[in-house]
Amino acid sequence: MLENINKRDKILLAAFVLFFIYLLSNQFSELNKLQSETTDFGTIFNASIALNNGIDPYHATGNAYFYPPVLAMLFGVLTFLPIAWASFLFFCLKIFLVVFALKVCFQLVGGNRFTDSRKTLFIFGLVFIAARFWESDLQYGNTNSLIMALVILAIAWDSKDWWLLSGIALALATSIKILPVLLVIHFVFNRRWKTVAAFSIALLILNLLPFVWSYDSWLNAWQSYIDAGVVTKLNTRLSQPDNQSLWGLINRSFPTAALSNLQFIWLSCSALLLGSAGWLSHKTRNSSSTVTIAVASLYPLLGLLISPGSWVVHYTAVLLPMAVLWSILLSKDWQGSVPWTLFGVTNIIFTASGWSRFTVNAAINYSLFVFAVIILFSCIFWWANPLNSKRA
Repeated sequence: MLENINKRDKILLAAFVLFFIYLLSNQFSELNKLQSETTDFGTIFNASIALNNGIDPYHATGNAYFYPPVLAMLFGVLTFLPIAWASFLFFCLKIFLVVFALKVCFQLVGGNRFTDSRKTLFIFGLVFIAARFWESDLQYGNTNSLIMALVILAIAWDSKDWWLLSGIALALATSIKILPVLLVIHFVFNRRWKTVAAFSIALLILNLLPFVWSYDSWLNAWQSYIDAGVVTKLNTRLSQPDNQSLWGLINRSFPTAALSNLQFIWLSCSALLLGSAGWLSHKTRNSSSTVTIAVASLYPLLGLLISPGSWVVHYTAVLLPMAVLWSILLSKDWQGSVPWTLFGVTNIIFTASGWSRFTVNAAINYSLFVFAVIILFSCIFWWANPLNSKRA
């Protein structure tokens, strides 16, 4: 079988196998941490046990659990297993979803149209562009790889007019973490009414059905989430260098300013970004599928920027946008040296800066991830803009 594979693809396959072994070794590190300290997976696991026993999951974890209650409810299936086995099963699920998301990304951006060296280069870039971020997510037991896959599937299934599956995927992602709801803006401006309806109904079912069998504990959990996961975060300065969101950047830039002033700046920037993306979705609603996918890929980036807290593990969201820009440039859909320069800057920040302690610290300390997302957003926005005369 391997005799039919050329040398270039054999090297690529070997790199994938080695990287999988590396990820597997990281998972054993996670299993060791579960026995000795609190991990992200351990926090979600304990919150799920608390919720399913009628206890406030936020109080039970000292507000270390900050997701909506639905995630704790869904995790209930895993709590029947020992925590180490549950963590390993969750790791395997996320590995599958990462591989599946990579395949879907390849199909969404038309990777099959490349041949020989361009195709190999595209596949290599597709995998390793965002590898630093989902490697961290897999290691620490977060949910961001799961959310990334659900959002990408929502975009892919909508593009195939599988509106029911698309709506359910987006509703599940939104129920786990609120920010994927931003993609609904794109669907609304694209007049994807069936997808929006499926999303709305699935969202209501997921979040309201538990009231039927556990009204008091579910209501208490939602009240705690609003207090701890929303109000507290929006009224906290979250200025840690690791917070690579606009809110973190604004707080670090103006450390002595009044919180209300910073909130006004953050809300204004968020409204400007969302308004710009909505305008572009509206203007390109009758465009080719390539343009529509490119515009849809902006919304995960918006989630990174306007979230009160975006840490390195959240940057799994750059996978589809980087794949979009990578495919645009390799297919020569955008002429000129400036796009290549901008792409080079973002690619260096997202990949090279993530693979050593020195470079990742430099990227964090100087908020380079934030600026890279802004550059990436601007590149795709400019290319997809119908007023852009340089788009082929």
